[in-house]
Amino acid sequence: MKPNQTSLMSQRRRERASVLVIVLWIAIGLISIALYFANSMTYELRASDNRVSGLETDQAIEGAARYVAWVLNTYSTNGSVPNNTQFSCEAVPVGDAHFWLIGRNPAETPSGWWTKPAS
Repeated sequence: MKPNQTSLMSQRRRERASVLVIVLWIAIGLISIALYFANSMTYELRASDNRVSGLETDQAIEGAARYVAWVLNTYSTNGSVPNNTQFSCEAVPVGDAHFWLIGRNPAETPSGWWTKPAS
């Protein structure tokens, strides 16, 4: 081979190598942009899930308030608190949510650190 042909072939190899490097840099840039937007969409998905959960919670609170109003209208007599055996008060379903009615037992005698000890 002539020296002129050798230098021409090495120049072509350099050009091909530089094109390969440029294509690799473009591919890395596109991949990083895709990963950035995928991460952004993950945050959007979490935000929309939190919004749905918040709306479901608001509906459960509204349903619980209506249920308590119905229980008080139906079972209370002369202003007394109805007995909790007459209605459901544990894990009452409202759509996909549940609520509990929490209170104290009126038949229980007071005990604990807040009561005055007997002298």
